[in-house]
Amino acid sequence: ASAFDPSTADTQANFGFLWSVTKDNSTFSAGGTGDSFSFTPGTSGNYTVTLTAIDKDGGQSSTTDSFTVADVAPSNLQLTLSSTHISEAGNTTLSGNFTDPGDDTHTLTINWGDNTGNQTVNLDPGQTDFSGITHTYDDNPAGLPNGNFTISVTVAGQHLESTNATTQVEVDNVAPTPTIHAN
Repeated sequence: ASAFDPSTADTQANFGFLWSVTKDNSTFSAGGTGDSFSFTPGTSGNYTVTLTAIDKDGGQSSTTDSFTVADVAPSNLQLTLSSTHISEAGNTTLSGNFTDPGDDTHTLTINWGDNTGNQTVNLDPGQTDFSGITHTYDDNPAGLPNGNFTISVTVAGQHLESTNATTQVEVDNVAPTPTIHAN
């Protein structure tokens, strides 16, 4: 930053600088002093940076610059299953992680592929990993002795930007156990 003052004495004495940042009209950063300043925006929003120059006599003037930060969609969704091969009536546990540079809240929508409906999991602000999400497969794929179910996961940020990934679990039929009852 620099400043101009018509007084040569004020200019030669140098200036003090005071910086502040607001996001959506609320204080965002404590600011700083000196002729340079940097900060990292937290999430999407409208930011205003204010620079105040102060001369040796306490005279001051301010200028502002505003900009908008757009939200970045989550990306690089990686999924892991505790077991990729189970028997009917068995379960597997899903875990995973993804990338998102902001501190958004996220919602996972999991379709287990077996017509049981979607499962929704809410994550805390800034949380980009998840674990311990267990699902039981009641039966193997219809008409097959074994087969794969495709598990689809979508991660959506608070502004509805999203990413998705899939993985598969093989579910095998278990033969029935006959019992003879004596009369």
